[in-house]
Amino acid sequence: MTHFRHALRTPLLAGLIAAGGFIGIANAAEVPAGTVITAANIDQLKDQTFEGHSIASLLTEKLEWRIRNSGMQMPLAASREVPLDPGWVAASQANAGKTSINREACRVDGWGAGAPFPEIDEKDPQAAEKILWNWHLGQLVGDVSQVPGYTQLLVDGKKGVHAEPVAEFTRYTMKGRLTGDSTVEGDGSERGRQLLYFKSPSDMKGLGTYTVMYDSDKVNSVWAYIPAVRRVRQLSGGAWMDPVGSSDQLQDDLEIFNARPCWYPEYRLLGKRNILAVTASKQAPISGTRTARASPSATR
Repeated sequence: MTHFRHALRTPLLAGLIAAGGFIGIANAAEVPAGTVITAANIDQLKDQTFEGHSIASLLTEKLEWRIRNSGMQMPLAASREVPLDPGWVAASQANAGKTSINREACRVDGWGAGAPFPEIDEKDPQAAEKILWNWHLGQLVGDVSQVPGYTQLLVDGKKGVHAEPVAEFTRYTMKGRLTGDSTVEGDGSERGRQLLYFKSPSDMKGLGTYTVMYDSDKVNSVWAYIPAVRRVRQLSGGAWMDPVGSSDQLQDDLEIFNARPCWYPEYRLLGKRNILAVTASKQAPISGTRTARASPSATR
């Protein structure tokens, strides 16, 4: 069962993935913090452990590929507790035993603020869906979330990186607020509002979308500003599955998962796994070598 009173370590939502096996841990050597995983030593280190977990089990497939093929180096850092906003913790704990998923109305009944399901039993048939609702409604991003340098890399399969669009992303919480006199702003029908607009390159500058998200099965209301014609156009309700700019990233992919959980027919919790998560990186130019510090993080 998941409890918020447990120490959180470098939280990372990486999707619902199967747990890896831990083979031969009893006889494996423990590597110290500061050890650097590189292409030259990854095969020797995979059978060893870090904080009791085998290096092989901590490395995701894509992370291992980057270390082996793109020159990524990963110094290991000790896990550390992440301090949580006391107001968010209190609001989340207040939901225990009071909330339930209302599939017909596409909402969580009994939720006010914080994570709607602070305790989740992995054997619960709704465990996966509750995790998604926690992410959807209870993110630790504050009442106003702003990312001034939301950056994409557009990669051509033959030519490599050909564009690096930079956008600004802002989300304003309308329901589930932790500041002020009420957890709700407005009439309670909206979950939040978000603005995404591009600042570069020149051929994309000014292109943007404004979205109103609802706390129901109603699809988002989305308007787009198109600089070429200097007009605002309202998009169809299915815009949440449209690409962002000229990339293959969908609106649904913003902040990892941006859809209303009920818009997908089902979810399955396959297991839990500890993985290495980047906590601080020193990023060189795209063509250079990247170095990142990582520590174990529990993910589902």
